[in-house]
Amino acid sequence: MIKVRKYNHILVYSIFLIFVGLFQKTYAFVPEDSLKDPDYIASIIKYTSYYPFIRYNVNFIEWVNSNAISSFFDKLSNSRNQKVKILHIGDSHVQADIGTGYLRNRFQQIFGYGGRGLVFPYRAANTHSAWDYRTFAEGNWENSKNIDKERKFDIGISGVTIYTTDTNAGFKFVFQKNSLPENFNLLKLLLKNSPESFDLNLKASSCNDTLYIPCYFENNNKFIEVKLPKSADTLYFLVNKTKKQQNFLEFYGLFIESSTNDGILYSSTGINGAGYNSILSQNLFIEQLSAYDPDLVIIDLGGNDFYKQPFAYSKMETMLHEIIKNIKVASPNTAIIINSSQNFYRKTYNVAECEYFSELTRSVAFKNNCAFYDYYRVAGENKSMMKWLANGLAKKDKVHLTDKGYQVKAELFLNAILMSYQKWLRNNNIDTLIAINNKIDSSELVSYFDKNIILKKENVKVQVATETKAVSNANQNYSIKGQKLEYVIKQGDNLGSIAQKYHVTVNDLKKWNNLSTNKIIAGKKLIIYSNYKDTNDNKSSLQDKKSTSQAQQKIKHEVKPGENLWVIAKRYNTTVDKIKQLNNLTNDNLKPGMILIIK
Repeated sequence: MIKVRKYNHILVYSIFLIFVGLFQKTYAFVPEDSLKDPDYIASIIKYTSYYPFIRYNVNFIEWVNSNAISSFFDKLSNSRNQKVKILHIGDSHVQADIGTGYLRNRFQQIFGYGGRGLVFPYRAANTHSAWDYRTFAEGNWENSKNIDKERKFDIGISGVTIYTTDTNAGFKFVFQKNSLPENFNLLKLLLKNSPESFDLNLKASSCNDTLYIPCYFENNNKFIEVKLPKSADTLYFLVNKTKKQQNFLEFYGLFIESSTNDGILYSSTGINGAGYNSILSQNLFIEQLSAYDPDLVIIDLGGNDFYKQPFAYSKMETMLHEIIKNIKVASPNTAIIINSSQNFYRKTYNVAECEYFSELTRSVAFKNNCAFYDYYRVAGENKSMMKWLANGLAKKDKVHLTDKGYQVKAELFLNAILMSYQKWLRNNNIDTLIAINNKIDSSELVSYFDKNIILKKENVKVQVATETKAVSNANQNYSIKGQKLEYVIKQGDNLGSIAQKYHVTVNDLKKWNNLSTNKIIAGKKLIIYSNYKDTNDNKSSLQDKKSTSQAQQKIKHEVKPGENLWVIAKRYNTTVDKIKQLNNLTNDNLKPGMILIIK
């Protein structure tokens, strides 16, 4: 996943200008109180394309306590009067800024223009920049990235640092002409504040004179601020040695903001190949995140943590917990959305662990009172990457997306936020929102598409097993005499544990609920009939008890290719530690064919 993407700047920029032109004209005519009107928010939820494998009917941001998201939604509703700051943290899917650029643009069209956000002179770090600007560098530069095994320099929220001792060094940002609104004229520089730091000279295309920027302040300001008369398409920074003791410059990034206190400031930061451990290596992350003080942080990475290595559930869980803790330390009132990963392939091998990652991120998000976006499920779940590829939405590596694919992904995420936001507005700050319990029926869903689009029934129907259908199927083998129960699936449940709890079998549960696989989803309801009699079962209750007793004495499992301890533990409703203890395992390594004692 470390491969650098190639893309057409001109095509993407043309699309950007079309969107800006369309929405900047309409923004001024939107009533000021519309952002608090759920009907207005519902009216702007639109999908430009339809793909039958995408689960549009469960496209929501989820939470189990509204405190996880309310602070951000409160800010959104008042974005005409205060700036709303977002930080989107990712990997190679984010560094080029194709999807996040679309998100920034659409958010600002709806909620106001608060600034371009975080940019970096990537050329000085020998990597590519975002789609909407180019960077240039001169002189000798060294760099450290969060993916490096050994890091020479401190690293902040951008995930990359450049360093020079060359007094002739410089770097330049060149934005597409007229792409920045005039009031995007406030610059905030992140660099090492030291009396030994070089100063800077700035040549901005919107200024006639060169600006002198001192880079050391004894009051320990988090940013060095520069206000231009208006936004500049070109920003050219040159090292300026003004004192004898100055001998280096260490640069962490630049924020470009509007000079007004309103709208959306959407910053994205991604490094090719980054994972959870990469974020934890950024030793200035807490300090700089505290200075930025975002209203929302989006954690949108993790695939690199299991792309070419075993799925280490406990390790990944611990790292994600730590990232969340660091964010809350830096900015206690920040809302956090954790994204799961789309299905992807490793060459010709389908990475089934993406499903486990979806379960992990959901579990950690809810345990830490964060919001969650199940992009894995919405994008089509297991092996769906082949459908994205067939429709021109994915690259041949079956990991990265095309420009069109990233736009589809970004549109899904934006609409998920808007769908959940309008429900939050409509339902008096709805305390819990679980996507599976809020499926959109086809009559509502069709309104979000172009009128000419025909939705395929199997992809938009509400898949809830009715009592009549369940009983009808069950009566093929059972005489129902027991009480009908409705069980709400909890996080960590599996069919085996539920069957054991209600003294039924897994096959019973699958037949009663029309399930073709053992997969179940937290929040969904299961129909259960207690005290039934199996009319095809000729075994006596004594034999049943004997069989059950024998099964309970010792349960064994043969390890299959691709399985790990966490997957096996989930299947049998036990823990990794218990399995390791029963089998005297000193690590998590398994080999296909091993026989494990489970209970």
